[in-house]
Amino acid sequence: MILSHNKALVFFTIFLLLSGLLGSTASGGDTMKIQITFEGHSINIELNNSSTSKAFYEQLPLNAKMEDYASNEKIFYPPEKLSTLGTPKGYEPKLGDVAYYSPWGNVAVFYKNFSYSDGLIKMGEIISGHEFLKKLNGTQVRIEKLKN
Repeated sequence: MILSHNKALVFFTIFLLLSGLLGSTASGGDTMKIQITFEGHSINIELNNSSTSKAFYEQLPLNAKMEDYASNEKIFYPPEKLSTLGTPKGYEPKLGDVAYYSPWGNVAVFYKNFSYSDGLIKMGEIISGHEFLKKLNGTQVRIEKLKN
């Protein structure tokens, strides 16, 4: 039996959805949202669907010490290195971006725009709490999954 082009496309799309290859995340199909909390403040972040973001999400919850780096980002080191499978070679981060710097193994939260960097992988973006970023300097934080 030969399917029409439209029916074949519909079946293929359904197959991708059911097999988890399209539109899935580490949290079972919902978006991956996380929260950084410290000193009564919270920063909410939505992660993308990259292998790097999924690897990070699976390590949560965790406590970390956030440090200022180069007067444009706050960084910390997750307990384990993150996957970079299928990610771009690098990118140009913007204010509010959350990224993984694979050569060093640190996560960076940008409070200023920055230039293109090889080895930098975008993981997501801040969706609320930008105003608290500059307060993070040697600060202990709690990073947890947010329920959708």
